[in-house]
Amino acid sequence: GLDDAFAAWEGMRPTEKPLEGTPGDLQCGFCEWKAWCPTWWAARRDGTLSPGSMFRDEVVRAVKFDPESGAALFERMPPVGEDGELAHSDHRFGAILRDQALDQMRELMDSGYKDAIFLGSVRVDGKIVHLGDWCEVLPWTPLLKSIRE
Repeated sequence: GLDDAFAAWEGMRPTEKPLEGTPGDLQCGFCEWKAWCPTWWAARRDGTLSPGSMFRDEVVRAVKFDPESGAALFERMPPVGEDGELAHSDHRFGAILRDQALDQMRELMDSGYKDAIFLGSVRVDGKIVHLGDWCEVLPWTPLLKSIRE
């Protein structure tokens, strides 16, 4: 009774360490936190999470980017371990960015950002992907502990 309630209450207290990830197609499907979560990317590598057929999320490095046309060449950065570290790969793909995605990519590149990028909900079309208002282009920033002051 009361002891269980207190135990549950204590378990809800914010801690520095995040809750254990439970990746799956249902849980990760429309999650808004992937740019900060290393668990889903490792789950994709391990086959626990399907890549998605028409829309998919990627963690990449910009190889080339033309801010005028919105054309880009990305290199997929596969996960190493479980904590968001990344490796280089030979997997490269072209992209066309428009609207919000293009604005976000320009801002990132103009700021001098050189690290990995999270691409949310790219639309796959053969060998290239399309990014627009439905996408997110964010720095890959895995949160492994609370950064709250």
